[in-house]
Amino acid sequence: MSDKSHGKSLIDELPIGVKENLSSGEEVIRYLKTFQVVERPDYIILTNLRIVYFNEKHLGRYAFKSIPFQKLLRMRAHRGALLWGDIAFTGEDGTVILLERVDRHDMEGFIDALEIEYDSIAVEPISIKHEKDLVGK
Repeated sequence: MSDKSHGKSLIDELPIGVKENLSSGEEVIRYLKTFQVVERPDYIILTNLRIVYFNEKHLGRYAFKSIPFQKLLRMRAHRGALLWGDIAFTGEDGTVILLERVDRHDMEGFIDALEIEYDSIAVEPISIKHEKDLVGK
């Protein structure tokens, strides 16, 4: 889940590799994770400074990518008709962060939080384009 639990901060809910890679003063605002049955989930973490992708692997290894808000070029989210959706971020340097099989209800709160965080550093407010088709939004 991506909301704060009772008495437990969001950082405590994330794998230790995320904690090791956050800057001093960087705080976790929200996160999304993929639905996985066998493997470990992938995460997209919204901090007060950037968007972070984290995939924990076995034996202490992990994949970690980030896009600072100033370098964020595009975000695309697709909420499926039933349970899952996907969300993608593209940076100015071509970095792509993609998360599939994300709970579609968690995505809406994540996008709202991203808009608030991004607007806090932006010179002018961001624009969001909504499209609806037969199987999702």
